[in-house]
Amino acid sequence: MDRFDIGTVRVHRIEEWRGNFAPPEHLLAGCTPEAFAPYAERFSPGYYDLDEHKLFAFLQSWVLEVDGLRILFDTGAGTGAAGPPCGRRHHAGGRAGAHARSDGDARVIPRRARAVRG
Repeated sequence: MDRFDIGTVRVHRIEEWRGNFAPPEHLLAGCTPEAFAPYAERFSPGYYDLDEHKLFAFLQSWVLEVDGLRILFDTGAGTGAAGPPCGRRHHAGGRAGAHARSDGDARVIPRRARAVRG
């Protein structure tokens, strides 16, 4: 687990999954394989797999600690969560952190949030 501070807020990143996700042209509007090719090596090995022509994705939750509260931001998509069979999430084997509309734009689906005293 990674952690860092932003002012008086301590932020914890809890990684649930990471791996190859999708070709750049599936995620970047107007991008083509030919347009991305000159930049591919700059993104490898940390963000791009040259052999599979896919950008990496990271699925994570966040915990914020501030003023005695712990606030959990959970995507609800990790640890085998099924999620809806639509858009890019479905094409990535159900492992994307966002749900996608049929037009391809990601949207946030709010979940119940609760702050707890530490």
